[in-house]
Amino acid sequence: MVTCPKCDYSWPTKATAAWITCPKCQRKFERPDQIIEILGPIALAKPTTCQQCGRERSDLRACYVDDEAAIICAECLKDLLE
Repeated sequence: MVTCPKCDYSWPTKATAAWITCPKCQRKFERPDQIIEILGPIALAKPTTCQQCGRERSDLRACYVDDEAAIICAECLKDLLE
């Protein structure tokens, strides 16, 4: 979820650009950093799609990204796991 700093409108977005535009007031602002909380590794019988990069992976971690549940691979989380 992203919240506009001008009008406080919140909406889900999958855009990855550095600057985003509020669909309600049209203000452009820098994308806030995502808050990622890693819960731990998960074991699955077969490779599953990473919700961050979209690749089939088996080294997945259960996470919360901006308070929403996600499954993300160790490659995408490498800076946070070190």
